[in-house]
Amino acid sequence: MKNKQIIIFSLIGLAVLGAVAALLMLTQPGSSQEEETTTEATTIDENLIISQADEEEIASIRIKNDSDDYTIIRTVDEEGNVSWAIEGVDIDADLYNSGIFEAVAGYAQDLTAKEMVEENAEDLSKYGLDSPSAEVTVTKTDGTQTGFILGDSAPTGSYTYVAKSGENDVFTNYTYKVNSFYSYTRMSYVVTDVIEAYDSTTAPTVQKITVKRKDLEQDIVLEALPELPEDSDSIAVFSHQFTSPYNVNLDLSAASQYVYAMYGLTADQAAYLEVTDETKALTGLDDPFCEVSMLVEDTIYRLYIGNAIEEEYTDEASGVTTTAVTGYYGYCNKVPDVIYIFSPDTVFWVTMDVEDYISKIFLMPYIYDLTEVSYDDGETSFTVTIEGNNEENRFTLADGTEVDGELFKTMYEYMVQARGEEIYTDEAKGELLATYTYKYEDTTKADSVVRYYEGVDDRSVIVNVDGKNVYKTKPMYVTRLIENAKSFLEGGEITLSY
Repeated sequence: MKNKQIIIFSLIGLAVLGAVAALLMLTQPGSSQEEETTTEATTIDENLIISQADEEEIASIRIKNDSDDYTIIRTVDEEGNVSWAIEGVDIDADLYNSGIFEAVAGYAQDLTAKEMVEENAEDLSKYGLDSPSAEVTVTKTDGTQTGFILGDSAPTGSYTYVAKSGENDVFTNYTYKVNSFYSYTRMSYVVTDVIEAYDSTTAPTVQKITVKRKDLEQDIVLEALPELPEDSDSIAVFSHQFTSPYNVNLDLSAASQYVYAMYGLTADQAAYLEVTDETKALTGLDDPFCEVSMLVEDTIYRLYIGNAIEEEYTDEASGVTTTAVTGYYGYCNKVPDVIYIFSPDTVFWVTMDVEDYISKIFLMPYIYDLTEVSYDDGETSFTVTIEGNNEENRFTLADGTEVDGELFKTMYEYMVQARGEEIYTDEAKGELLATYTYKYEDTTKADSVVRYYEGVDDRSVIVNVDGKNVYKTKPMYVTRLIENAKSFLEGGEITLSY
């Protein structure tokens, strides 16, 4: 303990001495060493200055590159508020990303080269400066102008050749500082946030998602399951259920990805700043291939997706040319004045297969949410009426005979544990093997009917949910189901494994 105290007091002593020394330094005249250090840190070689201006001096910045030729306008209102815009572009100020303007202006007004490569170069083509990839002109409020041009990338890869406008001295500059000048178009300054983002704890409940697509016979519809009352004994395992094209649950592992995919929706860039008949025709949005609607409380978000954007790639070794989709045109009812380009991954609804999102556990209603369970395999059949809750309950057969509650719950456990082993949506099916029906206490919900059929081309069993083939499962499941049903009526043992 003494050693620790000594160390602490020593540190305190050093801190006090340091503070005293600092105070003495502040009260003494500046030493020559301090002056030299300061001068070295702030001195810039004037020969390397490409562009220099204070922000308040800037009136406009013209940027010309291979893709666009546009002018950024800076204005200041009477209260001193700064705003940015693109000359000739008439859109709401909220659609501009002021941060991008400020970043680009920052590099344009204060650009200092890394080093000079060649003074008064006779051949600018060596540097790609005879035909610049970008030209930048900064106009100040007093009318004076400064400018520079950009050429090829230097051999190092992290530098770009640059020269002042009208001069032949060649410099290099960091590519990241000038990249925006030869890659940005006027669309680069438009906000790309399409729908507001939420974290998982604050996101409003998504009540319904509908995907309409030209290549689908039926819409894909996902709906939120009703919330349980506070005094309910029920257990909510699933939050959402597909109601088209199948009446099956949303897979739990895909729930957050699918349900909340539209929250925080962001585009790659803007394509058109007007949603007109002409621009919609150019982008396929006059007759969208896909439409995604999300209902949240009283708000509907609609995303329309049009033509795919494709690029060709040629393999240098084989010479084979392939085409790949790099994006899709789309617009949203929440930003109705902009047509965007979205990456394929962002608008996955265009190519999604609903079968990748449905749960393999196809029906799992809580037993006390039901009023009746019926079963029939051609030889054995029964209907059990359910009354009460998990504390007080009564189970009776159709003839009024009361059955052992624990025995029936075990039978029911076997019925709901069935899993789809693989998706099967063809219409072909063999002989009917067994059927069971769930009747819900909530009379607004239709009965759920599960039928098992023999497979047509293998030994599997086809699972049909509410009239549609959805899965294949193991034949042993139905074999055991038939055995358990018979055993249940005889008061025997139920086997849960299969």
